[in-house]
Amino acid sequence: MQDDIRYMGIESGIGSIKPYNPEKVVKQRFGDCKDKSLLLVSLLKKIGIKEAYPVLVNTSIQTGLTKLYPSSEIFNHCIVKFKIDSTTFWVDPTIMQQGGDYKNLSFDDYGYALVIGEPSDSLEKIPSQNLRSAVKIKDELTVKSFSQAALLEIKSTRYGFEADKRRIGLEQYSSADITKAVADDLKSIYSVVNQTADLIVKDDINSNIISTTYHYEVDGFWKDGDKMSDKNLAGYWIFRFEPRTLYDYFRIYSPGKRKFDFAMQFPLNLNYCVVFHFPKDMLINDKYTRYENQAFFFDEKTEQISSNSFQITYNLRAKAPFIKSENYEKIYEEKNKIVKALPVTIYFNKQ
Repeated sequence: MQDDIRYMGIESGIGSIKPYNPEKVVKQRFGDCKDKSLLLVSLLKKIGIKEAYPVLVNTSIQTGLTKLYPSSEIFNHCIVKFKIDSTTFWVDPTIMQQGGDYKNLSFDDYGYALVIGEPSDSLEKIPSQNLRSAVKIKDELTVKSFSQAALLEIKSTRYGFEADKRRIGLEQYSSADITKAVADDLKSIYSVVNQTADLIVKDDINSNIISTTYHYEVDGFWKDGDKMSDKNLAGYWIFRFEPRTLYDYFRIYSPGKRKFDFAMQFPLNLNYCVVFHFPKDMLINDKYTRYENQAFFFDEKTEQISSNSFQITYNLRAKAPFIKSENYEKIYEEKNKIVKALPVTIYFNKQ
């Protein structure tokens, strides 16, 4: 249903408000959200699932639906709800390349829904357990010497809804386009970035886990303290590392008071680990910092893992889909404080 019936609507005339007959949708092999939802409901009932219903939602207002008066104008998307043995399942038939079985499907946070055909006098809350999503990213930098290029391996593993989104991206863009985009982003940290191996993709669609591994050679990131204006840096190799992977997740708009709640990326469950291997022994102090508020949880752990290696592990988890307007200013200041403290400067004595 998701992959073989194209998601496309010709929404003119009656087709803009009334779904086409399921037989017509099958023959033309495309339909909009209401066409695909009605077809899926029809197919479920054909195989004996009696409690299957089209469901109206709003992809942007979401939980704010409960504050509006009833109207046919407040819904902009259609999905499906069905029951098997008294257990309720939800599915968005417009999502392509979705992994997992019907018991573990994930989809966006639509908040509240109007179920068509099921007696009710109110909107139904879509349970949050359907919002399965996680990302694990590991960057491993191996520095052979201060005068040679280093090796960088990036491996990301995505689960649930994040795996669905990545799978769609891999379907729409070539491996060359994806690896080039990653390389272009890396150039904000490393002035020289060369791909050394093809992109490796492993997709366990049944468990809905997908991993991508990139290999690059990077150079030009060490600064020679002898050539810098600050004389205190003479005699050192210096590298300022910025965890740019986190910056997009910490993005927030301008400071100040707000009249309305601020939408966050949700669900969000990110684990990001950066491992450094150096050509000389070093000694660092282990460190742990933690932040938590109404909107998100974040912690950062720095630890030495060998005589010449250390790693930094970051965890970021969204606790709610919105930052309440009255909390926005405080949370903005806290995010800004975290971002300013993220860069790490590494010094090595030249002797």
